[in-house]
Amino acid sequence: MNRLTQRFDELLREIDDILQGAQWKADPLGGRPSEYVDSHRLLGWQVKAANAIEKAAGAKSPQATSFKDAGKANFVTNKSHAERQRAVVAAVREDHDGGYLVSARALARSEVFDTELDQAKELLSQGYDLPAAIIARTVLETALRSLCDQHGVQPGKLDFMNSALVKAQAYSVVVQKNVTFMSGVGNCAAHGKRDQFNASDVQAMIDGVARFLLDFPSA
Repeated sequence: MNRLTQRFDELLREIDDILQGAQWKADPLGGRPSEYVDSHRLLGWQVKAANAIEKAAGAKSPQATSFKDAGKANFVTNKSHAERQRAVVAAVREDHDGGYLVSARALARSEVFDTELDQAKELLSQGYDLPAAIIARTVLETALRSLCDQHGVQPGKLDFMNSALVKAQAYSVVVQKNVTFMSGVGNCAAHGKRDQFNASDVQAMIDGVARFLLDFPSA
């Protein structure tokens, strides 16, 4: 279970607890008895839920809009708002787990990655293996930072993120070793150590980064 799925589960348990604590009170407008939940607890939950939805689907996604709209319905109690917003969170969790959520931010980043890797391939084909490796390393590091955000890992240097992501079960030790190889080629290129890598290493690195992006897409 990844960190975001775990977070949605926590939020669903929290809102269920809030709903169970609903109390009957007189409607401030009509005076008739209606069920209300603790407004302070609900507000805190709404902030946390909105943040989780933004991470899963994007700040301007239909899911984020639906969550906001569910909390604005007129002529209903805040318990009704809570129930409607709970339904949105449950739906987002289901789509997230099913891999159906792709934010505009993720698509844009994917296009940038493809463009940069194409540049690296073109440079390599023209014999410029050093800048090609540096570009590929930048793409790899950016992808790792995105994975850190998804799994609640503090970003840092590439090697640190690689180890931390294994501990967070974002990927396996086998993947970690591949990332270490790709990072090593990129580091040698960045420091101008041409005697420690060759064009074949750079080609393997570029291919490896491309596979990594497919296996671990950015959100």
